[in-house]
Amino acid sequence: MFKGIKGFEGLEDFQAMSKGGTEAVVASAAAWTKGMQNVANEVTENTRKAFENSSAAAEKAIAAKSVDKAFEIQSKFAKDSIEAYVNGMTRMGEIFTEAAKQAYKPLEAQAGKVGAKVNGKAAA
Repeated sequence: MFKGIKGFEGLEDFQAMSKGGTEAVVASAAAWTKGMQNVANEVTENTRKAFENSSAAAEKAIAAKSVDKAFEIQSKFAKDSIEAYVNGMTRMGEIFTEAAKQAYKPLEAQAGKVGAKVNGKAAA
């Protein structure tokens, strides 16, 4: 049945490649899940820091002796918040990129094995 497919000698070869494909998908899903856990941890940490920073800025602004000083505190808080946001989004991009790379690795390896088998080369 599978003897007509280049690189497959029989059902056993086809089953082995199918098993490898399933294992690659499972490994890929596990890697992606770990990456999403890293995203959740990062979001949690960023939220905690933002809350602490906004609370501290509010306390300082309330304690300010003048409107000018309160405005200065608010301006610094706004600037720091924007910087923290940009840094956080940059970090999130890095985490997503790494998660995608790690999730792709098992699929890439399996595709290479199937390609090598079909092309008549020994699977690595």
